[in-house]
Amino acid sequence: MDIKKEIKLTATTSAEDGTIIATYQGSVDTTNPKKISYNPYIADQELYRLNRTKVKEDQMAFEDALYSEQDKMLLAQEGTEE
Repeated sequence: MDIKKEIKLTATTSAEDGTIIATYQGSVDTTNPKKISYNPYIADQELYRLNRTKVKEDQMAFEDALYSEQDKMLLAQEGTEE
C-alpha cells in the first residue's frame, strides 16, 4: 500500500453579500515537496468580472501562502539530507 501525505490549503473570494466568486485549492506533497498542485476556480463569472481586482489580489495572496508552505518543506528536507 502506498500512503501519501500532503499539506492542503483552500480559500475563497466572496462578494459583500457572501456569494462565493472564486475558490482556490492547493496542495504540497510532503514526501516530495517539489510536487505541488494548484487549482483556482471561478464560481461566478459575472461577479468575477465586477470584482476582478479583488479576485486577482486574493489569488496572489493564496499563491504566496501555498509557495511559502512549499518553501518551508523544501528547507526542512534540505536540512535532513545533510
